[in-house]
Amino acid sequence: MNVALMISRRLRLSGNGRGPSRSGLIIAVTGIALALAVMMLSLAVVIGFKDAIAAKVKGFEADLTLIPVPLVDSSGKVVKPVEESVPTATSMIHDIVDGYAMAGDSLRVAAVLDRPGILKTDSDFLGVIFRGYGAAHPMDFEESNMLAGRMPQGYNETALSTQQASRLGIKVGDRIFTHFITDGAVKTRRFTVTGIYSSNFGEYDKTLAYTTVTDLAKIPDIGSNCIEVRGVNPAKLDRACTELQRALDSAFAADEISEPYIVQTLQQRGATFFNWLSMLDTNVIVILVLMACVSGFTLISSLIILILERVRLIGVLKSLGAGNRLVRGVFLWLGLRIIFWGLLIGNIVGLGLIFAQSAWHFIPLDAETYYLAYVPVKISLQQVLMLNAGVALGGTLLMLVPASIISRISPSRVMRYE
Repeated sequence: MNVALMISRRLRLSGNGRGPSRSGLIIAVTGIALALAVMMLSLAVVIGFKDAIAAKVKGFEADLTLIPVPLVDSSGKVVKPVEESVPTATSMIHDIVDGYAMAGDSLRVAAVLDRPGILKTDSDFLGVIFRGYGAAHPMDFEESNMLAGRMPQGYNETALSTQQASRLGIKVGDRIFTHFITDGAVKTRRFTVTGIYSSNFGEYDKTLAYTTVTDLAKIPDIGSNCIEVRGVNPAKLDRACTELQRALDSAFAADEISEPYIVQTLQQRGATFFNWLSMLDTNVIVILVLMACVSGFTLISSLIILILERVRLIGVLKSLGAGNRLVRGVFLWLGLRIIFWGLLIGNIVGLGLIFAQSAWHFIPLDAETYYLAYVPVKISLQQVLMLNAGVALGGTLLMLVPASIISRISPSRVMRYE
């Protein structure tokens, strides 16, 4: 039978319900609850923000991107247009990557063509990058960003961002002249605007316009031609990059492909954004440390108050033969009750706010600054349990500090204390 637990169950945390004990109890429970809720919200916001931004970057950039290096002769002239090797390389790349990097996932290998162009209206003009994807490219991301109309599908069609359309005064269904400068000459096309999109990703929305890969293939010698690989197992992405680079180098040396390729991962292509997101981890660590200090200080203060208000009880227990270990156990159990109530309230508040924000997005963001229209939140059950366990363990260890006061209390002196 646990005597310390039995005694602690018969003691009220707030003593007679008035005075410093009750105030200390409220402060301690509030401190623990506030610390846990803030820790939980901070972690959920950072994880949600990083996942949301990473998803946007992944929408524009593939898991692996293969950039061909065009061969030139002694005069600096390109020996062979890069796009001629793309179909051959695409087939070979699919065979290379599918063998070890997929773990059963669906592999998508597609050509990506980018061409700089100038959109021209009667009163204004705007430089953009036209992008066209091969048939294997999944269009889920692009279609989810469409605010009006649809993605280009036919001849001379394009989709513009809200920023571009607003700048030029364009709407769905309008036709606009587009100029491409190649070999010192200007090639003009008249595109029909089939859709307006917005990703809230300013760097891309300002410059990127969509069209079909068929239209862009007719405009050689400018822009870039890449091959994207999507569906690679994230845990094997670095290995896939290294192995694929080695395989492509060998294939070029054996004349299986006509140009060498440089392989880049998603993290390399979006390094600016991922480096920015990694800085958020430091902020979370600072918040976790500060909240741990707050909850620890309030818990220690509350337990000291509990001990001082029950100093006569300590004297009585010691005079009846109770050792310091038993008496400390009584107050440790009282402290654990404080931690329990703090964790319970903290979980209700923290998880409640996370659920509400996830469902109703009541905390907005400036999309031009943060790339998102609202604060994203995401947290797993494992992370919640780890936070609770960490707070409970840390609080229990901190309670040993004020509990050491009990060993210095003399029963003879306490019995005369009033």
